Amino acid sequence: MNLKKKIIWIVMLSMLITGCSNKETQESTTADRATQQRTMTKVQNDVNEIMNKDYNYVLENMGTPYCTTYYIDTQKAKLDYINNLRDLNELTNNMRLVYPKEETNDSLERSALYISINNSKVTEVQTFEFTEYDIKRDDVNNNSDIILDTYDDKAILSVASAESIDVTKYIGKELTQLSEVIDLNEANFEAYDRDRKEMIMGYFLSEDGNASNKILNIIESEGSISEINIIERNDILRTVKDYLIK
Repeated sequence: MNLKKKIIWIVMLSMLITGCSNKETQESTTADRATQQRTMTKVQNDVNEIMNKDYNYVLENMGTPYCTTYYIDTQKAKLDYINNLRDLNELTNNMRLVYPKEETNDSLERSALYISINNSKVTEVQTFEFTEYDIKRDDVNNNSDIILDTYDDKAILSVASAESIDVTKYIGKELTQLSEVIDLNEANFEAYDRDRKEMIMGYFLSEDGNASNKILNIIESEGSISEINIIERNDILRTVKDYLIK
């Protein structure tokens, strides 16, 4: 998936799904822009500024991340009891938050802070080039059954637009073929299996100009589209588990 063009979410879960973030996921107060910039500068100069701090502290001082990634061990995370992405913050101990560095003109630089959270505490802060490769770095825990990246919860498609997609035209085709009808860079969340051979992309849908409970669900398997459908938001995690846990 190419680099997203927006800065985001409440962790998918403001959706749900939220982060690398969507953003239903955040109950805590997030930092305003001035606080975010001050903290970002401090952290860039000294990572000890946030080391061993908890997730809520990071949000309160650094704001909403561009992306929140959850590394999920389904034996530990009781997904059957999770109804929205917000709950993942309590049940997932392995997370990564991505904060792009910005220039004075607000355009994204090509680097970002990657903050790892394990057992509810910040355990590592690193700076990497802000590219597709680095966002999907293969440094995930091999015990993670599901990798879930969450972005913002902005709906770019209406329910009517999603329903008008000729599904039969794209099944079995490469994912890039869907760029004819949807901006693939604007997914609200992406979920992968451990080997990243299966992927689920979700797009929140709007109706009559307002957010709806519908999501356009796209499943890619072994490099081609295997399914496109519309599901309810409450079915997101169940769908993710059903398709990605073998």
